[in-house]
Amino acid sequence: MKSQSVELTLPISIQPTPRPRSRIGSSAVYMPTGYRYHQTALRATIAEYLTDDVDLPMDGAVAVYMSLDRRPGDLDNRIKTVLDVLAGLIYRDDSQVEQITAVIGRAEGTYLRVGPVDSGEVLDSGEVGVSTILTAVSKVWLVPVEGLSGPSRAIHYCEARHAAALLLREIAGLRISEIAKLLNRDRASIRGGIARAQRATGPFAARIELVRELLRS
Repeated sequence: MKSQSVELTLPISIQPTPRPRSRIGSSAVYMPTGYRYHQTALRATIAEYLTDDVDLPMDGAVAVYMSLDRRPGDLDNRIKTVLDVLAGLIYRDDSQVEQITAVIGRAEGTYLRVGPVDSGEVLDSGEVGVSTILTAVSKVWLVPVEGLSGPSRAIHYCEARHAAALLLREIAGLRISEIAKLLNRDRASIRGGIARAQRATGPFAARIELVRELLRS
């Protein structure tokens, strides 16, 4: 059965949409070359990461959730960049977008989820709380929730913590300092754990994806 939503973690930072430029003596406007290159690269990256699990472009009202990294530029203009690129690729046009949730807090890259407003799938951070994420991680790794903040250095506990840190950052939009306090670790450990989870392969990556599926169900 095909999914109703698209979920992507992209290795690209979103640039804000700049003001249109104009040439002296002409009423025509244009976007700076660097921004147009960015749009093209972003569109190509999204297309590369898409699978055939969802029928695209989507029809009807859609909701968009995005978690962005920290960089100069207004959040509103960065949101506009994302929406402009998604139109025609994920959904048909901007008039379909009825819900937008955007947070800044990722160390790098961009996390996106897009789906029908009435699908029942999780499409904003408010629907997935900290306790829900930790519970899902504990179920997949078969460790108690309290063990995620405990002292054990066993490999399955470490992987579970790394996964929890990544998902708390991506989905709940928590700051590194907040995750460190929650998991009883220092900030460097949390950053390292998130990096390892982002590079995960094999069974580790499969378990992270299983947690995502639980959070969407």
